[in-house]
Parts: sequence; C-alpha cells; structure tokens
Amino acid sequence: MSSSRSVYRGPHRKLVLAFDVGTTYSGISYSVLYPGQVPEIKGVTRFPAHEQISGASKIPTIIYYDRNGQVRAVGAEAMREGIYETAEDEMWIKTEWFKLHLRPKTEASRHIANEIPPLPLNKTVTEVLGDFLKYLFECASSYIQDTHVNGPDLWASVEKDIDYVLSHPNGWEGIQQTQMRQAAIQAGLIPDTRTGHERISFVTEGEASLHFSIQNGLPSGVMKQGDGVVIVNAGGSTIHVNAYSRNTKGVIEEIAAPQCHFQGSASVSIHARLFLEKLLADSPFIEDMDYIIQCFDKTTKHRFRSIGESQYIKFGSTRDNDATYGIRFGQLKLQGSDVANFFEPSVKSIVNAVVEQRNSAHKSISHVVLLGDFSDNDWLYIKVLESLRPLGLNVLRPENHVSKAVSDGAIYFYLGHFVRTRAFKMVYGDFSYIPYDSSDPGHGRRQDNTFLSVAFLTKADTLSTTDVMQKVDALNEEIFQAAALLGEMLQNTDRTIRTQEQITEAFEKARWMLGEQIANILAAESLNLHTNLNPLLAQVVLQIAITTWCRFVISSWKPGDTTAEGFLAAIYSEIRRVGE
Repeated sequence: MSSSRSVYRGPHRKLVLAFDVGTTYSGISYSVLYPGQVPEIKGVTRFPAHEQISGASKIPTIIYYDRNGQVRAVGAEAMREGIYETAEDEMWIKTEWFKLHLRPKTEASRHIANEIPPLPLNKTVTEVLGDFLKYLFECASSYIQDTHVNGPDLWASVEKDIDYVLSHPNGWEGIQQTQMRQAAIQAGLIPDTRTGHERISFVTEGEASLHFSIQNGLPSGVMKQGDGVVIVNAGGSTIHVNAYSRNTKGVIEEIAAPQCHFQGSASVSIHARLFLEKLLADSPFIEDMDYIIQCFDKTTKHRFRSIGESQYIKFGSTRDNDATYGIRFGQLKLQGSDVANFFEPSVKSIVNAVVEQRNSAHKSISHVVLLGDFSDNDWLYIKVLESLRPLGLNVLRPENHVSKAVSDGAIYFYLGHFVRTRAFKMVYGDFSYIPYDSSDPGHGRRQDNTFLSVAFLTKADTLSTTDVMQKVDALNEEIFQAAALLGEMLQNTDRTIRTQEQITEAFEKARWMLGEQIANILAAESLNLHTNLNPLLAQVVLQIAITTWCRFVISSWKPGDTTAEGFLAAIYSEIRRVGE
C-alpha cells in the first residue's frame, strides 16, 4: 500500500527528530523539511563505538554512571571491549531497562516489577531518561553535520527550532508523557515554556508501527476492501497490538482497544536466566551468569530456529569445562526444547492478543503484520505463523528494517496523521459503537466532518554497512553452531580404518583449506586409531572448512553465473518450502 508525500509548504527549513527509546535498544530517525520539496525520511546509522555492536541503526539503551552520578558511557560505548572491567574497577553503576520505571503500575505489569533493575541512587527515572535523550540528540547532531552537504551550516540553521516526536508504549497516557516531556527539558532539547512544549509530539508505538506498515509492510489492497489488519510491534520489553481498518471515506480507524503486554525479547532473557540459575546453582560458573546471559542475548536468542537442534552459548575459554553441567571448552550446551520454552510466554502473548483483537473488533480481520526488533527472530515468527495461519490469518513480516518501524513511523506520523478514529480501552455508558443512521439529522450533519488527505514518502532502503556487518555476524554464528553440532556428532561415530597412504592423500587435498599447521596436527591425530579425535580440534577444523566453503561460494558468484545462481536458487527454494 503506497502513496505519495506532499511537498512541505512551511516558510523555512525545519528539522524533525524522532527518538525511539526502547527498553533494550534505541534508534533515531529524522527528516529535514525544505520548502517546496517532498520530505525524505532518514535514519541515524552511525554512533560512537557503533562498530562494536550488531543491529540495524540502533544502539543499546544502557548508561554507566560513576559514583558521583556522572555519565561515563552510553549506548554502544557501554558495550565496547574492556568497558565491563573498567566499570568493575572504578565501581561504575550500569543502568538499563530504565524505561520500564515509567510504566503505569497496573496488574498487567506487576509480574515484571522484581525483574526491572533498580535506578542508581539519587537518580530519578526522569533524570536518567534525560541523560539518554541528551546523548541521542548529540548523536543526531554529529551524524547530520558529518553526512549532509554543508552539514554544520545546515545544523546551525535548524538547531534552535527542532520539532521532536517521542514514541511510547500503548497505554501510556498523560502522566508518562509529562515525565517524558520533563526529561526532554532536562536534556536541553526544549525550553520549559509553552512554545517549547509545543515542539514535542507523542505517538504510541502501535500507531507509529501502523504508519511504517502502510509504507513497508502491507501489500497493495489489503485494507481497501474494508478488512482489518492487526499490527504487532514486538520490541525489547513490550508487545504492542493494535487493530485498524479503512472506512469508505478512506479514513483509518482503530477497531479494537489497543493492548500492551510485557513479553518482549527481554522476557526470553528472563526465562533463560531463571533456567540457567537453577541449572548452574551448584556450579562455579554461576558467578558468570550475567556474562552468560549477555552471550545468550547476542547469539543464541537471535539465531534459534529449531527445537530439534542443541544450542551452544560460547561464554568462556577452552579451559572452562564441567561435563556435569554441559560445559565443554567454554561452551554451554542447551537442548533446543529448553530454549523453545524460553520463547513460549511471548509466543502465547502475541497469539492470544491477536485472537482477542479479532474477536473484539467490529470489522473482520484478515492480516497480521509483525514489526519490531523481536519480530526479526525466526523462531518467534515461525511459531506465531503456525498458530495463526489455521485461524485464517495471513501473517506478514516486512523485509525493510522492521527494527526502524517505530522511529520511521513516528516521522510519518508527524508528516501526516493517518488515524482519525480510535477505540477506547474503557467506555462510560451503554454504547461503544453507534451505527450511522441516515435518517438521523445529527448523523447527517456530521458525516463529512472527517476528511483526510494522506501522502507518505515512498523510498527504497539501501543496504548499509551496518546491515552487512549484521549479516556477517549472523553467518559467523551459524558457522559456530553448525561446527559445534557436527563436532559432537563426530564424537559418537565409529572411525573408519584408513591406511597411511589414504590419510596422506586426503590431507594433501585439505591442506589448501585448513592451512599447513592445522592439517599436520589433524593428520598426526588421525594416525592414532585408538584415541578419539580431540573435540576442540574437530570444531576448529569444521569451522575453518565451513567458513572456507562459504567464502568460496560467495566470492565465486557473479551475475549471469548459471551454476551458482541455480545452486543458490535451489537453497532458497528449499528454505522457503520448509518455512511454509
């Protein structure tokens, strides 16, 4: 579903910044508005120390404070190599998940209260959020000045009158918005005046996701027949669920009360921690729990996709071994079924919420769009798809940077509000929906009161350096998991007796792939038929072999190469067949 964005008709150049402060990751989108030109939406894709982390245009929502309450490291800088040791030595305080301290204290969020890390002493949530907003502002300023033609002059012309869009979870209302506005004032984004307050707009993450979906997720015609669509924004801490449809006037209306559940990707980490704390309770490695969970978050949680495959969390060195707890060479082995259980509460939350939206909506619903960082997870997508498809629902996951859905959607929201009719969470009186009555003079007078002219920018995303790094990280993790699994399988396989001549011939062929030193070590071990192959050596060899093969396939491919294209097409077809 696409449309065109109208030109900006303001009297002077203007900058709009959208800050998506997520529980675990945060992002920035912006648009420089030029009079007489169609606005273009862009994202900040470069941050200090950004090369140290994975993620499309996002940084961790983390702040380190020293003992005096001064900010020492923020975002990707808080994840760089050596920062953990520095923080321990200098007694810095790590602050994360602080956004959740703003949440309404309702029954729905009561179960996570004990899991939210406390704020630093003598710091309020408004102050912490203000420090983070200040950092995002500085990152946006540096990026725009560095990447735009005449960037410093551009920034100087707009910095005193920037408009901001702050997104927040469904269900957050006046109290939370007041605290967020106060944080923006403390960050120096706006003055504490009426004019300053007017420069900040708020949008729910659900509505921002709808704006993004209209441009990037919904096939043409999905809402033209009057059917509804459910937007699921699965983020770090929360899962937002909204249902919308388009009426005969072309107006988008909310057709069911929005929902917000605290079962985002952080919930998976919480369940993993509970499981591992019980598993390693009597192990000396219990002291490494924080780092183990950090490694789980970076790798296993993102790559998990099969209940039948064991998963390995690489957290230590080759000297770290404890067979009793499934730890070998610094790798903790988990059963795929256990990892699947970590995801189950989140999967159930999404499925139940979608079903509730469909049951309570006053129009039929045929499509579900998955957005947000968490929706990138293949296992989550597969399980939601398996649960909703039998119910006649089509589940879509856009290809274009779903992690940018909220920040990009917030800019779309600013440029042209799309939702005009909302469903309230509660209703006072008897009627929630009143059908239009053409014989009622009052209805007749109001039938044309709502008019909407919508135009959205349509612009294809380009592949950024960060995207490539993310793909490489994903490939490296797949190689590690495959080598660990194959290495374990080899330990339980009978070794075929080979002659010296056969061994020599085999390793001469493999020498180009493995290198002289590894090939010689492997050949020497292979001569001893009564000793099991060193499992660490087996993993190293397998990783080298798989990596070399991947490099060979990638580097040898070129457009028009029918052999390589046929091979890759066959792989893609099989992946698609299995997925379906």
